[in-house]
Amino acid sequence: MNTQTSSKNSESRKLPQLSGVNNDIDSLTRRVRNNSGRSDDKLLLREHRNQNVESRFIMRSRPFNHGNQMVEERHEMLNKQEADYNESRSKALVTNRRTDAFMLSERGRLWNATMKTSEYSQEMMERTNRTERELQQRIIELQKECDDLRTRLSAAFGAKLHFNNPNIVDLSDTNRPTKLAERFSELYDNEWTNAFEVLRKQLGSTEQETVQRLLQVCVTIYRQCRNTSAKDLQDLTRAIQIFSPEQTVYTVKRLIECRKQRYLADTKSIGKTLETIISTVFQISINEPYVKSYWTQCLEICWLMVIQDPPVVMDTRTDRKGDLFDASMFRPYTKTERTRIDSDVSQINDEMKKGKPTTTKTPLKQTRTSSEVSKNNDDHKVDTTKTPEVKEGKRDASKNKAGLEKTNKELTEKLKMVTKERDTYKNDLEKANKEFKEMKATFDKDTKKDKQDLQKANKELNDLQARIDKLSEAKKKFEKDMTLLQTNTKKERDRLESDLKENTMELTTCKSKLNTADAENIKLEKQLNDVQSRLNKAEAESKKRVAELSELQSRLNSAEAESKKRVTELSNLQSRLITAETDSKQREKQLTESSKRIKELTAANEELMTRLSKHLGAKLQDNNPNIADLSDPNRPTKLAEQFSGLYDDDWTNSYEVMKKHKQEVDVVDILLKACVKIYDKCITKASMELNDLQRVFLVFNSDSDVNSQKQLKDRRKKLKPDQQIIESDMNDLFGEQIAKHKKIEPYIKKCLDICWSMAIQDPPVHMDTDLNKKGHPFDNAAYRPYTQSGTSVDFIVWPALYLYKDGSLLQKGIAQGITVEDSVGGRRASPVNKQNRVKAS
Repeated sequence: MNTQTSSKNSESRKLPQLSGVNNDIDSLTRRVRNNSGRSDDKLLLREHRNQNVESRFIMRSRPFNHGNQMVEERHEMLNKQEADYNESRSKALVTNRRTDAFMLSERGRLWNATMKTSEYSQEMMERTNRTERELQQRIIELQKECDDLRTRLSAAFGAKLHFNNPNIVDLSDTNRPTKLAERFSELYDNEWTNAFEVLRKQLGSTEQETVQRLLQVCVTIYRQCRNTSAKDLQDLTRAIQIFSPEQTVYTVKRLIECRKQRYLADTKSIGKTLETIISTVFQISINEPYVKSYWTQCLEICWLMVIQDPPVVMDTRTDRKGDLFDASMFRPYTKTERTRIDSDVSQINDEMKKGKPTTTKTPLKQTRTSSEVSKNNDDHKVDTTKTPEVKEGKRDASKNKAGLEKTNKELTEKLKMVTKERDTYKNDLEKANKEFKEMKATFDKDTKKDKQDLQKANKELNDLQARIDKLSEAKKKFEKDMTLLQTNTKKERDRLESDLKENTMELTTCKSKLNTADAENIKLEKQLNDVQSRLNKAEAESKKRVAELSELQSRLNSAEAESKKRVTELSNLQSRLITAETDSKQREKQLTESSKRIKELTAANEELMTRLSKHLGAKLQDNNPNIADLSDPNRPTKLAEQFSGLYDDDWTNSYEVMKKHKQEVDVVDILLKACVKIYDKCITKASMELNDLQRVFLVFNSDSDVNSQKQLKDRRKKLKPDQQIIESDMNDLFGEQIAKHKKIEPYIKKCLDICWSMAIQDPPVHMDTDLNKKGHPFDNAAYRPYTQSGTSVDFIVWPALYLYKDGSLLQKGIAQGITVEDSVGGRRASPVNKQNRVKAS
């Protein structure tokens, strides 16, 4: 290396012009290095370099013999530097590709993590929303159940307020007192007028006689209704006291409501008695349309009056002639300026209680005019002490005064009773309000707690949504940074490639020009200058490449730092994901607690509903066959199935045994009579036992209620029938030996068990025991054919069952139809065909 340096120095001293060229090249190279970004400077550098090289090589005139060695060394060095540059460039490209691959993989990982976080957040939001909707729905259901319980409780307490309190009226009742008063007034305006015209023509009586006769009919009907209602109410109250001495307001209220619903049937029974009374006593033709319309409407209205709670009172006093005319209670009939009553036309109606204001005024006749009154007043002025009218007036006044004092006393006593009852109702109302407030406070407390839980859940949902929004913003920011980084990297790569291409083109141009100069001048000097220029260019290029390599290294470091930063962000996202999962588990735990609370509330509501339905169910099921206890294996529908199975199995076995000794019709008749006789015996025995049990029960326990009677009937179902009650009858029917046959005896025993279960039902299951139906039309709705059908009945094979007497059909019976060819028919169908006939029917 030292040898090369000394040789170079000597050549520099010998060739001052070449040294100057090198200096110019170095200066231009430094200028190019400082202004590499400007295209104008590059163009100027190339032009100036070409001019100097051409001028200086033209001036050179002598050859250099010793320059070959130096040129070779310069070539080797240049090749070596070029190889190093290519290696460094390839390493930089590899590093750049690795950086790009690493950035791409990190971007993919971050994208996957972001997508996973987004999906998990969306799933959590859906689960939270679904749970919130379920909680809201459950809260609404509980609210409805509580409202229903409140309504039913209010109805139970409302019965106490309505009971025996005419001041509180059920506006939904079409037969309330005010409506009855309107109907009573319309009765006078319409039916009374029509009946008046008809009776006056038929009987030929005077107007006053006809009015009195119609009035007596109305009063008689009211008195008959009042007496009948009082007797019925007394009997019903006594019957309720036998079963339930501790009567409740609700029980009495239901009794009164039941009487209101049955008013049509009650008026029919009373009307039969009144027909005789009206026709014989008042000598009125009750079948005449207008007269019948009058007294039937009067009967219906009077009966609805007396079954009110309390009853509407009609003033039935008809002997009022000579009394003072009270305009507050009566309205005039025909004459308007009278002071005393001549006769009643229609009685006072619709007093809620005695002493209460009337709801309608009764038209009356008045006997004295105002002129007569003035005349009497003048007479009084002349002599007020001796006239008989004055004495009579004084006696009437004293009599009216005594009556008014008595009435006032009665009204005062009744007012005290009403005040006492009002205070009692007021206390009951306050107690009911207090209980209602306590229930409302408990419900409000539970509702408040549920609302707090819901608010807490909404708050946690909002926090989770805020976290998801933050993650979304971080994701967007990261995507923006990645896009910007990619753009900058691409721009930088394009710029470097452009510079490299331009430098390569410049190097090629210089080489061509140096080759041209060497060809024109001395080849060695040309080669030396070319080597020197290439060497300087390579050094400059090497330095430039080193700088580029350093820059690439710094960018690689930056990329690694950025990658580490992204890894840190990824780990933060993972930690946030873990935190979100922890919050989710905590949320699920809270939801579990909420569900547990809902189950507790549901159990409490179900317990309340069970208690309420158990209390009301005993009243609904008692003596009501339309409401069946599905837990009872011997309910009517099951008994009907057992009765059908008795016919299909045991009846068939008994038939096969007995047909060996008797004709088919006789066998069928014996088996049918046996079943009917067993049923009659069971009905009689069950009725006697129930009466005995009730008598004994009332002797030992007078405090019986509806539930006690229901329990008594239910326990009676557990008793087994006594076979001795039918033993003699069965021996008479079958014969003692045949009755004990192994196939006949099961039929009798099973028939006894089923008939006994029918008889102890509440009400008993009814069996059609009418066997004499020969020649009757064949009722396909109640019977199905035995072996042949027909339009008429030949004989009954098996009886029909009904839910109760005159009730709905439970099981069809079997009867033989009459045809042209045969009245008995062929052989009985096999069990398979019989089952098919049952299914078809």
